Amino acid sequence: MDASVFERAGARLKARWGWLAAAGVLLLAWGLAGFLLVPRLARNAISDYVQYDMHRRVSLGSIRFNPFTLTAEIRDFQLAESTGAPIVSFALLRVNASGLGSLLHRAWVLQELRLEKPVVNVRLDEQGGLNLARLAPPRRPGAPAAKPGAVPAVRIGTLSIVNGSLGYEDRTRATPFHATLTPIEFSLRDFRTAPSYENAYRFEAATLAGEQLAWSGAFTVQPLGSTGKFSVGGLKAATIASYLQDALPFALASGQVDLAGDYRLRLDGAVGLDVDLPRLAVRNLAIAPKGAAEAAPWVTLPAVDVAGTTLALVPRRVHIERVSIANAAVTAWREKDGAVNLTRLLSPRAATESTAAGTPAASAADAGAAPTAAQPASASWDFSVATIELKGATLELEDRALEPAGRMKLAPLDATISGYTLQSGRPLALDASVGFDGHGLFTAKGALTPAPLAADLELKISGFALSPLQPWVAAVTAMRLEAGSVDATGRLRLRPEPQRGEPGLEFQGDVGVAGLVTRDAALKQELVTWRQLDVRGIDFRRRPDRLSIDTIRARKPYGRVIIAADKSLNIARVLAGPAGAALPAPPAAAPDGAATAAGTDVAAGAGQDTQHESRAAPTAPAAHAVVAKPARMPMRIRRVLIEDGTADFADYTVQPNFDAGIVGLHGSVTGLSSEPDSRA
Repeated sequence: MDASVFERAGARLKARWGWLAAAGVLLLAWGLAGFLLVPRLARNAISDYVQYDMHRRVSLGSIRFNPFTLTAEIRDFQLAESTGAPIVSFALLRVNASGLGSLLHRAWVLQELRLEKPVVNVRLDEQGGLNLARLAPPRRPGAPAAKPGAVPAVRIGTLSIVNGSLGYEDRTRATPFHATLTPIEFSLRDFRTAPSYENAYRFEAATLAGEQLAWSGAFTVQPLGSTGKFSVGGLKAATIASYLQDALPFALASGQVDLAGDYRLRLDGAVGLDVDLPRLAVRNLAIAPKGAAEAAPWVTLPAVDVAGTTLALVPRRVHIERVSIANAAVTAWREKDGAVNLTRLLSPRAATESTAAGTPAASAADAGAAPTAAQPASASWDFSVATIELKGATLELEDRALEPAGRMKLAPLDATISGYTLQSGRPLALDASVGFDGHGLFTAKGALTPAPLAADLELKISGFALSPLQPWVAAVTAMRLEAGSVDATGRLRLRPEPQRGEPGLEFQGDVGVAGLVTRDAALKQELVTWRQLDVRGIDFRRRPDRLSIDTIRARKPYGRVIIAADKSLNIARVLAGPAGAALPAPPAAAPDGAATAAGTDVAAGAGQDTQHESRAAPTAPAAHAVVAKPARMPMRIRRVLIEDGTADFADYTVQPNFDAGIVGLHGSVTGLSSEPDSRA
C-alpha cells in the first residue's frame, strides 16, 4: 500500500482530534466559566449595584449556575435599607432557561421560574413615601427618559411562589398600621406575551388573623387585561378599623366579612372594570362609639346578606338585587342638652362641637355631612337596590331630657323596600310593620318618595298602648295618662307639588281610643275617661286646610270639671303644663260683699289709671302694626253621639260652693260646623 495513503489518513485523524480537543477545551472552559466564574461575577455585580447604585445592604448565600442546563440558583438573599431594616428576602430563586426553545419560538423561553419563601416588607413613612419606590436608582442628570418599546416575546413554562410573606406597615396613621399576608401561594403556567394569549394564574394568601384571600383567572399582556374570580373569607372588622383609624368615625367592636365574585378588567386605552358579587355576607358586626372604653355597642348587625351586586366603572353604575338585614339592634337616646347619641357614630367632631355649643348634635351632623344634589359623588354614579329587607330588628329609644326618662322599645321591626335609587323623584314601594314591645302594632304599605318627600300610604295602628307615653305627657301637662289603647286605619297622601285644587297633605280614615284613663296630677282624681271613643270618617286636608268628621261616638265617657276659687278651669290648668300641678291658693277670707266691692274698686281704679296714662301718652299712629289673624281651619262634624255619659262639676267661685254630678247622659248633636252661619 502506498505510504501516502497512510500519511493522508493520519493527517485527517490529527485534524479531527484537533477539533475534538478544541471542542473539549471550549466545553471545559464553558463549564469552568459557568460553574466558577459566573457565580463570582454575579455576586460582585449584585453587591456593587446594591451598594453603590441603590445605596442599600445585601446579603447573599450561594449562587450557582449550570451552563449545560442553563439553570441559575440564588439562595438566602437579603436586601435591606442602609439602616438595616429588611426590604426583600427569599430562600431560593431558581431560573431555568431553554436555549433550544428560545431559538425555535424566537422568544425568551424559561422552563421554570421558582421563588421559595419570599418575604417583602412594604412600608409607608410618615410623609407617605414608599420604600419600594426608592429602590430604583435616580436618573442621571441629562440622561434621556426611557421610551416605551415593543413588548418582548417571553414564554414561561411554570412560574411559582411558594410559602411567601408580605408585610405592610403604614406610618402615616396616628397609630402605625401593621398587617401580614402569609403564606402566599402563587402559580402561573404557560405564560406568554403573545397578543391575545390568556395566561392562567392562581393566587392564595392568608393573614395571621386567619383571613383568607384567593384570586384566580387569566390575563393577557397584549392588550393588557384580566378576567377571573376572587374571594375574601373571614375579613375581620378589627382589621378594617385598625387601618382606617381616624377616617372611621366609630369603632368596629366585632364582625367579619365574606365575599366572592368575578371581575373583568380592561386597560387598553380607556380603563374598564366590571365586578359581579353574587354574595357578600357580614356577620356579628358591632358598632360602638370611639374613645369609650368597653362601651356597649350602639348598633349590632348579626346577619347582613347582600346578593346580586354588579359594578360597572363605565358607565358608573352599581346595582344590588337584594339586601337582607336580620335581627339588627339599635340603641338610641337623647341627652339632656338635646344631643342624640347616634350622631357621634357619623361625625364625632360635629357631635362634640354641637354639644359644647348647646345645640342638638343631629343638626350639626346633618349640616356638615348630608350630601347635596350638587355633589358629584352622588350625581355621577347610578346606584340602585331592587329590594331591601329588614327582619326582626329592635330599636330601643330613651329620652334622657325628661325626668323621669322616657323609654320605648320598637320590636319587632320588619320592612321591605323596593326600587331604591339615588335618582330624585323616583318612588319606592314600602311594606313595613313596627311592634311596640308587645303593646301594639303599626303597619304602613304603599309608595314613598324620599326626595322630594311624597307618600301614598295605607296606615294601620292596632292596640297601641298609651301608658308608655306618660313621661312625654308629663313634660307638657299636669296629667297622668294611666291607660288606653289606640286603633286606627287610614290613607295618608303627601304631595310636595300638588296640582291646582289638590291638597298638599291628605288623610282619610278612622280612629278609636279604648279604655282611656287620665288623672289630675295635683288632685289625684280622674280627669277624663271613657270606655270607647270612635272617630269615623275623618277627612283632613292641608293647603287648603279643611277637617270634616262623619261621626264621633263616645261610650261611657266621664269628665271632671272644676272651676277653682280663682276662676281657673281645672282642664285648662292641667293642659297648661307641668306647673299646673301646683294648685292655686284659695282666696283670703273677707266680709260678705267686701270681696266683690274691693274687686270692683280695684278694677275701676285700674281702669282710671289706664285711661290717665293713655291720655298722657303721645299719639304714635305707627306704633302698633295691625297683624292679620290667620284664617281658621274650616271644621265640620256631621254627628256626635254620647252613650251613658257621666260628669262631675264643681264651682268654687260661689259661696256656698256648688258641686253636682250628672249620670246617665245620652244624646246627640248634628251639624256642627265652624262656619259663622251654621246651625247645630
